[in-house]
Amino acid sequence: GAAPNRTITLDISRGGTAMRIDVRPEPTAEPNPVSGAIDTVGRIGAAPTGTIVRTPVALGEAISRGWEVSWGMAVAVVGIVKGLFSGAVSVNNLGGPIAIAQVSVEAARGGLEPLFGLLAFLSINIAILNLLPIPILDGGQILMNVAESVKGSPFSARTRDSIMKVGLVAIGLLFALVMFNDIKRLLLSFFS
Repeated sequence: GAAPNRTITLDISRGGTAMRIDVRPEPTAEPNPVSGAIDTVGRIGAAPTGTIVRTPVALGEAISRGWEVSWGMAVAVVGIVKGLFSGAVSVNNLGGPIAIAQVSVEAARGGLEPLFGLLAFLSINIAILNLLPIPILDGGQILMNVAESVKGSPFSARTRDSIMKVGLVAIGLLFALVMFNDIKRLLLSFFS
């Protein structure tokens, strides 16, 4: 993704023959999943083939690598959430149950490893989204407890009920948005 508009030299193997070629990556604007900012990266129209090389590792190293991958996923989810709030990431990118089902089918076709990777990503995604300060979620409950501590007394049952209704409406609107996005994508794929 580096070196937009600068000629770079690549050593490649085509049909068993080593070759050296010069390419000039085209500048392409892409959202950064971590920061949410729009980055300009260079693209040459090639991508990895997806070949997986498995190397046995010790249990301790496997746990360490698993933690690093999980942390990277969590940072990416937080970056996307930040991007949604800052406007750097469009809400049209959000997917709901239909998008999850489609991605799950693709992951299952790839075997157990991609499927387990998707399950891990979805679990991390849900854990982080559950910490958002929306009243019906755990993050909202934490915020409400902090607010009650600052106030010095608990909110009345009526106030708690009103706050929960606001949270329920927010979650309902989010669900409606992701379902709209899913249906729109589904219709576009059928008619294109």
